[in-house]
Amino acid sequence: MFDEWIAGFVIFALTLSLTPGPNNTLFTTSGVNFGIARTVPHILGVAFGFPTMLAAVALGLWSLLNTVPGLLEVLRYVSIAILIYLAWKIAGGAAGKI
Repeated sequence: MFDEWIAGFVIFALTLSLTPGPNNTLFTTSGVNFGIARTVPHILGVAFGFPTMLAAVALGLWSLLNTVPGLLEVLRYVSIAILIYLAWKIAGGAAGKI
């Protein structure tokens, strides 16, 4: 049972990471504008971050967020703050300096 679960997880993660989507578009744009060397950290962030996020959810992070009162609310506000910060940096023309 566990081997089937791992195989399904790996196939799902590979399929999503190899299909065209917003990340591949960003990689292409970043590679054209900044070169391959400066785009590699972005590629590695997505390549390791997405499977890590899937594994965290699969291993019960959602149950933890539902069990601990207030934790989901804190995560929401932290996420909003990060998005506002990134939007501010992009609007200020300093997106390349983040």
